Amino acid sequence: MGNNVVITQEQVQIKEKKCHDRYDDFLLCQREYGFNDLKCRNYYLKKYEQCIKKLDNMKLQIQRT
Repeated sequence: MGNNVVITQEQVQIKEKKCHDRYDDFLLCQREYGFNDLKCRNYYLKKYEQCIKKLDNMKLQIQRT
């Protein structure tokens, strides 16, 4: 059961922008609520980390093709 979805460079660029936006959201949250705020870390930072993980997987998939 392989995943036959073809990832394009354009999709990677869109994901990179999305991840950058997620990180900006995290930084804005920190500015508003403080560096160690749990909401910022548990939600915004986690969303950024998930995005980066998906981005890395996309880049690996492109390298394999």
